[in-house]
Amino acid sequence: MIFANKVKSCYYYSKHRKAVQTMRMPIIVLLTLGIMLTGCDGRRRMMSLPPNNTRTPEKVTPAPAPAPVKAQPQKLQTKTAPTAPNQNARLHNRARQVILEAAGGNDPAVRSHAYEIMAQMRDYDIPQLVRQGLADPSPAVRFAAAIAAGDLTDYAARPMLERLLRDSNPSVKLAAAYALEKLGDKRFGKWYDYVLDSDDTALVSQACILLGKLGNTSLRTDSKEKLWRILEKKNQHAPVKLQAAEALARLSEDKITRRLLAFAGSGYADDRLLAINGLELIDGPESYAMLTVLLDDPQIEVQLAAIRALGGNAGDAERQLARQSVEYKDPESDDIATARVRGLAVLALGKTGLAEDETYIMQALNDNFDYVRTAAAKAAVEWLNRQANQNNISGM
Repeated sequence: MIFANKVKSCYYYSKHRKAVQTMRMPIIVLLTLGIMLTGCDGRRRMMSLPPNNTRTPEKVTPAPAPAPVKAQPQKLQTKTAPTAPNQNARLHNRARQVILEAAGGNDPAVRSHAYEIMAQMRDYDIPQLVRQGLADPSPAVRFAAAIAAGDLTDYAARPMLERLLRDSNPSVKLAAAYALEKLGDKRFGKWYDYVLDSDDTALVSQACILLGKLGNTSLRTDSKEKLWRILEKKNQHAPVKLQAAEALARLSEDKITRRLLAFAGSGYADDRLLAINGLELIDGPESYAMLTVLLDDPQIEVQLAAIRALGGNAGDAERQLARQSVEYKDPESDDIATARVRGLAVLALGKTGLAEDETYIMQALNDNFDYVRTAAAKAAVEWLNRQANQNNISGM
């Protein structure tokens, strides 16, 4: 049965594949390949991938970026780091240090990624730190911090989130509404109808992401219907279709599997990467078969993303590729490509790594590239939480 499904997945892959080495648009790796975030500047963001303009077969005009803000980010006000458990304490403390440095840095993209990671951390002072990001001068950072505040169910952030409903950036308003709805606010049921009907591709993509995260609850019962409407809309933009499909997978919509299999056969690497996110969320033989097919993808970035998606189903050979790729050096001395592959490699170890892989994650936490260190911090959080769940101890 698995073999038959793998053959079918190979069919989808070959039928829809075009120029497999191409990327349609500049992308940045969101520190998790499980949460794709369309940035406030209109580009799809994937943590730890710096912008890649060298593999763009067609010109893509991004949505206008928000006006630059001259104010500089304030250094995070932190207390002494909480004492980590003796086991893995060194990794915990180094990852925390990297995250706090990223949140207080000068690059808005890196600051955004730091707040995204904080939403998965267990340190007692994390909600307080996330609140500082709600006042960041960059709309991309305020967007990320608002989502993190909602994911942390931080009721103390409510006054700041209310103020963000009057923010000049529509993406920030949407994120604030998401966070407040996570806190039980019932005012925003129609917001997504207006946003999803707009012509702003970036904003529609963000709405798809947030609907996938909100799911069907007592406050919102029609998330799947809205996402299907966006997916089936005539002349819909490909990035929006992909984001809606990934969101439906997050909502355990079995009928989306065939769409994701088709997207996984796209000739564009960023399409295949986003399809992998959705396939990871669907538990079934067809998804597993396609992920194993993508282990042989021509691009190592896609291979590493597939390894991460396989999680505990990844084998020793796949983990070994991830370990080797932590030290990857691009043959053409392209720093962007080097950082991209190293980041994806350590992210794969965060989901698949064994006890001995702590060494590789620590190595990446001390990498020369900011994106790699931030990706490694995300991987460390995931790895430590996996270890904690296995050993029934406190994680990160």
